[in-house]
Amino acid sequence: MTLFRMADANFNRASEGIRVLEDYCRFQLEDSIKARELKFIRHKIREYSALWVSELIYHRSAQMDPGLEISQNWEADSYDDPRFFLQANFRRAQESLRVLSELMRLNQSVPAARELENLRFALYELEEQLIQTKARDVKYEWGLYGITAEKFSRGRSNLEVVKEMIHSGIKIIQYREKEKSFKEQLSESGELARLCREKNCIFLINDHVDLAMLVNAHGVHLGQDDMPVKEARKILGPDKIIGLSTHSPEQARAALSMDVDYIGVGPIYGTGLKEKGNQAVGLEYLEYVDRFIPISYVAIGGITEENISEIALRGAKNICLVRDIVGSPSISNKIMKLRAILSEKKLKKEMLL
Repeated sequence: MTLFRMADANFNRASEGIRVLEDYCRFQLEDSIKARELKFIRHKIREYSALWVSELIYHRSAQMDPGLEISQNWEADSYDDPRFFLQANFRRAQESLRVLSELMRLNQSVPAARELENLRFALYELEEQLIQTKARDVKYEWGLYGITAEKFSRGRSNLEVVKEMIHSGIKIIQYREKEKSFKEQLSESGELARLCREKNCIFLINDHVDLAMLVNAHGVHLGQDDMPVKEARKILGPDKIIGLSTHSPEQARAALSMDVDYIGVGPIYGTGLKEKGNQAVGLEYLEYVDRFIPISYVAIGGITEENISEIALRGAKNICLVRDIVGSPSISNKIMKLRAILSEKKLKKEMLL
């Protein structure tokens, strides 16, 4: 029967995906707790398949499967980020469990369908925990760091702008809309958080720790006058990302004793983004941080296509342009130009080393 073939394929696919995740947690992450949780889920799935093992094997016909040729000819995905590897195997198992729960309902086995649904939601939770944990370790070298600024976006919504940023290769997005009400920020950032999770991008909230928790962002970016890092870490927990703005060597050195994942360095040049903003710190501070501060950093403030070369040649690997990107008539073309400049300067810098 076709339904037994469907069940057999999905029982196997779910178990195989979970086994990959289980071994990754065991041998790569050395996380025995997560490995044990995944093993429990895999064994529960095997218990259900054992109820129909003779029927499943009898109706199995792997060589006659019309999907076999598609799988064999499919161009293999490459994983340049561990999160993509984890997500691919979680998706494999979750989708298979959805198919199996529907088959159980078709077979009038409602309790079994509910149990499989519970296992699927357990995988969603484990996926979120594992990928968030990895997010703190992500380093995007020679990359662009995106920030929203809807008032400069030529009438486009933040959602439209962020979609184009992500499509053009930006992997970190910070939501910053100080002039909007909290209700507006909550609605908008929730939508952007879902988009970034779907597209495997890091999503951060500027200033608001409570907002970051409500929309399940990957973390926050704090200013010197915002909630202290120590208190933010208590609320956010150990797995969330915390960035901290710095404007002087003293602040950069102080950040080393805090539980932060990166610092913002700037504003490098003068910027009109803040009415009461900090004065430009210049290239000297950037050079100081690159040379003496052993922590990831983002260069920010007044950076444009015209001066980004100066930033890149001084060692900055993560660079933020706000108005120059969101205010561009074609965001994708702008990002393409910026990436070309960064690639050229990266090559030049490597040749000088």
